Amino acid sequence: MRKKLQTSLSSFEEVDKSLLTLANIMTIVQAQEAKMNDEIQSIRDRYDKVTKRARESWVSLSADIENFCIQHKDEFECIRSRELTHGIVAFRTNPPKVAFLNRKYNLNTVIELLRKLGLAKKYLRVKEDLDKDAILADSAAQEITDEKLAACGLKIDQVESFSIEIKWDAIKD
Repeated sequence: MRKKLQTSLSSFEEVDKSLLTLANIMTIVQAQEAKMNDEIQSIRDRYDKVTKRARESWVSLSADIENFCIQHKDEFECIRSRELTHGIVAFRTNPPKVAFLNRKYNLNTVIELLRKLGLAKKYLRVKEDLDKDAILADSAAQEITDEKLAACGLKIDQVESFSIEIKWDAIKD
């Protein structure tokens, strides 16, 4: 039994008029959002101008402090940071990471080289994953039953959804 849904519309002509109204509402919202974005960008631009010198000074002075500390790096050998009255300067070593040697190498070339060098078993992972496309194809061809899928802890799920698409070319206003 179908549940009775409430609607004020009684024909597809009314639905079509409602689509035009929906398009008009969306146009108003988009215009206001565009206006808002312009104002936000204007504010950003204004504050960028006001803070430009300060940001440039920040970058310059930070680089100057870093260069001084690099010149005196021997004082950071035992203790990696130095606490001063107005702040702390420090050298931190990030955790090691595996990276490509240069732009010439990518994941596929590295995998191929690992295989050629006999290092694939040690350094390549084999990830098992469901072949969902094969399951869907077999289900559509009725080669696997819902019961067998359920025995595996699976089911075929399909949801119907509703969409509205405005024909902007037809509305030209």
